[in-house]
Amino acid sequence: MKLTLLIVMVCLLFISFVEFKYINGFIFSLDLVPIATSLLIFGYILRIIDYKYLLKPYSLLIFLVLNILFCILNYKISGLTDIYNCAIGNVFFFSLAAYAGIVFSLLLSNLINTNTMLEYIGKNSLVFYAFQNSISLPISTYLVSKLLNILNINCDIVYFGLTILLTLIILTIISIIINKKFPFIIAKKGGIK
Repeated sequence: MKLTLLIVMVCLLFISFVEFKYINGFIFSLDLVPIATSLLIFGYILRIIDYKYLLKPYSLLIFLVLNILFCILNYKISGLTDIYNCAIGNVFFFSLAAYAGIVFSLLLSNLINTNTMLEYIGKNSLVFYAFQNSISLPISTYLVSKLLNILNINCDIVYFGLTILLTLIILTIISIIINKKFPFIIAKKGGIK
């Protein structure tokens, strides 16, 4: 079973490579389906194998360094990566970075155990994903740049920090509204009464 899944994963990556090299995109982001499916298969493989032997303090650092290294290599070869706009760059380095990031995330989550904020974001990830680029991020960047102009502050770290904080606040408000008033949007029962 594991070998079959591994073969399917490699075939999907090959299809992705051919798509991005020769076809240059499909409508509705269909070109991302093979690579996204390979990432899901990788996650499933990790779930069915015992990856607990990787739970060493240095393993976390190794997979973080690998993730960053492959991201940098992908950037050096292809430029910016933007999955939202179907620009993943070099499929090989993108995939290796994603796989290292998945393992890093699993190891980190095993070390953290529980984190209320991350659990909340995870439970509301569909809402966060749906509204981050269309509503929350444009509003946040606009408001933060106006505020920093008024205060005459020109610091990228402050700008990005405030933008992330405001984006999370806006997305949290949206998710509360959807969960309480329109839960059917995310396939939950209940709603306006």
